[in-house]
Formats: sequence, C-alpha cells, structure tokens
Amino acid sequence: MTGVSVQFEDQVRPVLNRLLAAGRNPRPLLLGLARIGENQTRERFRTEIDPNGQRWDPSRRASDQGGKTLTGNGILAGSITSDATIEYAEWGTNMEYAAIHQFGGVIRPVRAKFLAVPITDAARAVPGPRHFPGHLTVAQSLKGQWMLLDPDTGEVHYLLKKSVEIPARAFLGLSAQNRDEMLTWMNKKLTRLMEAA
Repeated sequence: MTGVSVQFEDQVRPVLNRLLAAGRNPRPLLLGLARIGENQTRERFRTEIDPNGQRWDPSRRASDQGGKTLTGNGILAGSITSDATIEYAEWGTNMEYAAIHQFGGVIRPVRAKFLAVPITDAARAVPGPRHFPGHLTVAQSLKGQWMLLDPDTGEVHYLLKKSVEIPARAFLGLSAQNRDEMLTWMNKKLTRLMEAA
C-alpha cells in the first residue's frame, strides 16, 4: 500500500489508554479515524488541493481535454481504502503508480528507447501502442519531436519521450484542518463511549 505515515500519537495515545483501561476495544475508534482519513483523501481528488493547501499542477490531459487531474478514469481515487487495528489507523492505496503521483519523479523507459505518451482517446483506451487498433508509423516533427501516427490520416496518437517528469500531487497526508476534524470527532466519540460504560 502506498502511504504516508502521519503520527499524532501525543493526542491519540491517551485516548486509547483510557479505552483500554476501561476494558473497551479501541479498534472501532481507530477505524472511525481511518474512515475520516479515507474521506479526506477522496476530497483531495475533488478539490485538487494537497494537504498543505497547494493546488495540484494540472495534468496535460486535464489541460487539453478538461476534467480533473488524477481522475481521468477514477481508478486511483476509487482505490483509496482504510482499515485499523487496536494499535493504529491507516488509509491509502495499493495502486502501483500511486507513489509517482504522491511524491513526483522522473519516469524513464525500462525496455525501450522511448516512452509512448498517449495523446488521443483511442491511445488512452489501450495499454500501449502494441495494442492500438490499426497501424502506427514512427515520424518526427519539424521541431524534432518523435511520435507515432496513423499513416492514413496523419493523426498523432503518441508522443515518444526519453523521459517524463511527473510533478508531486500529494493526496495522502493530513492538513491541520484534517487533524482538527479527527481530534474533534475522536473526543466526541470517546465522551459517548465513556458515558455508556
């Protein structure tokens, strides 16, 4: 699971200790915190704002076609899950490519000379150029950009790049407001639990 460890044990540990001392299982409380964290993370995909309050750099797809950054097919946002034990709460994603979006970085080809960057809906609909329906030809623009295009129509479906830099678009983490929301919820829940004991 791709994740960012955020700890505010100073505020949570005393609550867990009180629950344990009262013979109560702290997992439901921690599961509630995890679900709040999951919802806060999903909200970042809606607002496109990271935990520090910075707006995400728009993706090329979002700039060219409209829509939101990191939500082209909704898989990444939909993969956010949460869980808890009696010791900790967690939320995050198991998507392999999540880390590059969270932290940013440079992607380089592993087994080829170029990365094929899809720029049309038809190219985005398949896993890569080898699966593209129809024939593609390698060409070079007057400015030196290598590309894969349909030889009959001249439509460019892929740009060929030596590397692609992905800016960090953090979606995991806690803002001060997120932390306050969790602590407020936790204190209300603890009060109800202790009153019921």
